[in-house]
Amino acid sequence: MALSAAIVLAAGEGTRMRSNKPKVLHAFAGKTFLNRVMDSVAALNPDTLAVVVHFQAERVAEAARSYDEQVTIVNQDDIPGTGRAVQCAMAQLTEAGKVDGPVLIAASDMPLLDSETLHRLVEFHTASGNGATVLTTILDDPTGYGRIIRDREGNVLRIVEQKDANRSELAVQEVNTSVYVFEASVLTEAIAGLKSNNAQGEFYLTDALETAKAAGKVGAFAAPDPLTVEGVNDRVQLAALSKTYN
Repeated sequence: MALSAAIVLAAGEGTRMRSNKPKVLHAFAGKTFLNRVMDSVAALNPDTLAVVVHFQAERVAEAARSYDEQVTIVNQDDIPGTGRAVQCAMAQLTEAGKVDGPVLIAASDMPLLDSETLHRLVEFHTASGNGATVLTTILDDPTGYGRIIRDREGNVLRIVEQKDANRSELAVQEVNTSVYVFEASVLTEAIAGLKSNNAQGEFYLTDALETAKAAGKVGAFAAPDPLTVEGVNDRVQLAALSKTYN
């Protein structure tokens, strides 16, 4: 289970936190969100660990380097979206010759994301022979999350973001956790054609899965414990997660 690279997405501002510091630098149980996710990702021993930064870039980069001085820092330009973040990361890693094999991608706003869940995701991806695998979970209230859309045979067709979903898609309770494993060759091809013709005007990484289907099988692995992949978008969610954790 060798990971060629792991990319941690930490470029966002997190405006709903209503704070003058980036969301990923808020603390949960004494450690920042960023360091918690880096802990779990680093436990998989990727050949390269990269962190994508943009908002207060140097502040986030310094926090990442204080955790691991060997970390690769990727600066996202002003083009928004998770898809653009990964485009920037893959361009830098490919130029440095640091990516050839499975690539793990993880958002950095899940304080309880654990290495065991990530390990099982990567193992599932490898054993399934997928070109891409998305980590999902089932929520009673999926509001705010991208929905996993499957065909009648259960194959993943696409991920539809909340603002782009129709009524039937909004009823789906299986959601995207913003954690993925791609084969590097599949990822490179899939992100090359991303467009921003959506409600947010952003480059969605989720759109890459539709392109990836043409280059290799796309699968999904459900996180055994939804709590491990619960994202934090505001202080209310942070307080609720802290209460559950304690």
